[in-house]
Amino acid sequence: MLFAPSGPQSPRRRSRIKAILLTIFIVIALYLLFFANTKLPVKPETGTYADRHGAATTPKPTDELAHPVIPSQKVMVVASMKKDDTSWLRQNFPDWSKSIYVVDDKHAPLTVAYNKGRESMVYLSYIIDNYNNLPESMLFIHSQRYQWHNDDPYYDGIPPLQHFQVPYLQEQGYVNLRCVWTLGCPTEIHPLTDTHRSAVHAGEYYKTGFMELFPNTPVPEEVGVSCCAQFGVSRAKVLERPRLDYERYRAWLSNTPLPDDLSGRIMEYSWHMIFGMKPVHCPNAKECYCKVFGLCDLNCPWEGGCDDRYALPPYSSLPKGWPKIGWKGQEQDPTHGLPETTGKSTVSTILSTPPYSLPIIDADLLARKVVEPGTAGYKAIVNYFGPSTPDLLLEDASNPSGKPLNRPALGRRVFGSTEERKRDRQVLNGIVHPAVRWEVYKALIYHYLRGQWAVVLDVPLLFESGMDLICGTVIVVGVHDPEIQMARLRARDAHLTAEDAENRVRSQGDVRTKATQAEFRGTATARGVVVWNDADKAELEIAVKRAMTSIAASSPRWWAWALLVAPPVGFGVAAWNLVVNFATKKGWERSKQEEKAKL
Repeated sequence: MLFAPSGPQSPRRRSRIKAILLTIFIVIALYLLFFANTKLPVKPETGTYADRHGAATTPKPTDELAHPVIPSQKVMVVASMKKDDTSWLRQNFPDWSKSIYVVDDKHAPLTVAYNKGRESMVYLSYIIDNYNNLPESMLFIHSQRYQWHNDDPYYDGIPPLQHFQVPYLQEQGYVNLRCVWTLGCPTEIHPLTDTHRSAVHAGEYYKTGFMELFPNTPVPEEVGVSCCAQFGVSRAKVLERPRLDYERYRAWLSNTPLPDDLSGRIMEYSWHMIFGMKPVHCPNAKECYCKVFGLCDLNCPWEGGCDDRYALPPYSSLPKGWPKIGWKGQEQDPTHGLPETTGKSTVSTILSTPPYSLPIIDADLLARKVVEPGTAGYKAIVNYFGPSTPDLLLEDASNPSGKPLNRPALGRRVFGSTEERKRDRQVLNGIVHPAVRWEVYKALIYHYLRGQWAVVLDVPLLFESGMDLICGTVIVVGVHDPEIQMARLRARDAHLTAEDAENRVRSQGDVRTKATQAEFRGTATARGVVVWNDADKAELEIAVKRAMTSIAASSPRWWAWALLVAPPVGFGVAAWNLVVNFATKKGWERSKQEEKAKL
């Protein structure tokens, strides 16, 4: 069929235009429906804050951001120095962002204008700079993996952080990353009564610091929290205070005349109150380990600690090669078992290692052993103290032989100056001491039969308990000047509790008396030896070597073998030794009475 051309306004032309317009409309509608919401691929932003903003040319990990474009939900805030290796954080915690401040590098992506107060300036700077962009959960931690105060048997920072329970943090708002009470709990500072402690302790400065940090707030009588300024806090908890508060804390830190260590210590024992906790914040250790770290199957013999979790190390600096190299230089495997005990005295530790390799009988360990559930000592304590001491036993049913003793509750029952407390203490000593002596005798016989030429009996109250009567030689370790002990405390550990520091200094007078009593036994025959520990460990080892040379000369090894081969002779010598020691002790007591009579 042929169609003749139509004019501009012909019906056929109008229909064609409508069809074209309808087709265009349908195409546009389909595009908007199916393609308009599809975004073009965008290359994600990479590199560090420094890379993107030209603050530094050294490449850094991508998670070290000062202000992330999209805030992470979990951030570790780390106070570090240039020498610190923080790679362990990136390797083990990829799900946490890290804000790693390098306080002694002004060109670092994250640093502080003025480094003071130990880690406090870093913590406050992060909160202030990120106040409007905070993550949901924050961990404020130190930079090194192995630190003496990490709540782990090997002082390793990885296991506690791997087990950290973020939901519990969100529930509580603030948690300390240390559950054990050793250092800081149950009370560390008494702001209203503390006096000067030779810079071991910030007590005398804490009251003024508290009044400046928390104006219009009554100064508490006691402050306690587990050391050492590592904690978790939620965004909601931080925002309970206005940013001006944190700026005021930072201004105080910058302007206070107190030096770095004291200002940092005041902040260390204030963080928990900044985040809404009471002045004494010492949760039960068993509950803390369970809720903070998910470790709910621990045996906790007292409210401030659990077995095989933490032992205060002899020095604040861990040995080179730790954890594969132990305190004595021996190899150890951190994947199997626990590190060697660190509870013995330094001299006992020296004597237990080559070239001496003497067996150690630790009376403190035996005192715990003889009152474990199921023992005769345990039953006697429960029978006598249980009816009048409701909290004598811990709520722990893991031991089928019985619930463990609540040692703090028992201590409150027997320690004191009243006649009732003295009587209770005599009863407790009457239960424990005979059992400990029997264990000591068994251990001595065991080592005698093994041919040991000498055995170290480590007893805190050797003279007071009468155990000196069975010793051929008594070694007293002491210092001449109490200030030396205070200097040693500062060098070894600035975080000792106030009570520990004061008691150790106050006890030096008693130690010097014990040294005199040891010398009264006879230094020429090596029956009494004094090792003065006024210098460093190297000098102490020399003094121990000198003392052991003297002791070995008075009791050669062949004599030990002779006593083993002829047991009657051995028991006869032991009896004679007992008689001599008894007579010597009576002579000492008479001399002291004569001295008092002359006064």
